[in-house]
Amino acid sequence: MDKTSRGKFEGGDAAWEETNLKSYARSEIRLVEIQEGLCSEVNNHQDSCYSLAEQAEQLLEMWWFKQAPDTADLYSWLCIDTLHYCCPKLHYGELCSPCPLDKDNKICGGRGKCHGEGTRKGNGTCICNKGYKGSNCEDCDKNFYRGSDTKCKACHKACEGCNGGGPNACYSCKSGWILEAVPVQVLASTSVLLALMIHFCGVECA
Repeated sequence: MDKTSRGKFEGGDAAWEETNLKSYARSEIRLVEIQEGLCSEVNNHQDSCYSLAEQAEQLLEMWWFKQAPDTADLYSWLCIDTLHYCCPKLHYGELCSPCPLDKDNKICGGRGKCHGEGTRKGNGTCICNKGYKGSNCEDCDKNFYRGSDTKCKACHKACEGCNGGGPNACYSCKSGWILEAVPVQVLASTSVLLALMIHFCGVECA
């Protein structure tokens, strides 16, 4: 609707049409333009979008001419209240149940979304963002570690599991990498130097 909100009648006597016919804002011409562009920006399942738009054509006309397009929410009226295909934001499932909250009143700890949100499907369990896992996305996933800012960060590309950043924090090395040991000297006291071996994953195999 935004794309047509500033439009007007074109061709012929546009001024006469605006005065004597319905204004462009509530005209059938604008409705047709809106219907033609309904699915133009849908990237996935565009065929399904066009099929649904065709099924709902009469409902759209009813909404356009009998409701108040300037104030009524088309999405809520059509998809949630009339067709019962959708749920309000942060709700899911057949009954549009609210997504579960954790102890901090956040959905999935703020690190994911609940399964089926906005639809009549799903079970409300957490779908975690990349790097997180757990019932409330509270843990770091495999090959991620918790940084000083409490966020889960990716391990070094050589690591198969890690407890920090860099190749020297690996639990083990991924295929194609070799565990190397480098001697370093650490000052234990003013008169004693200790020789330690630092292990890290390095030298990627060709």
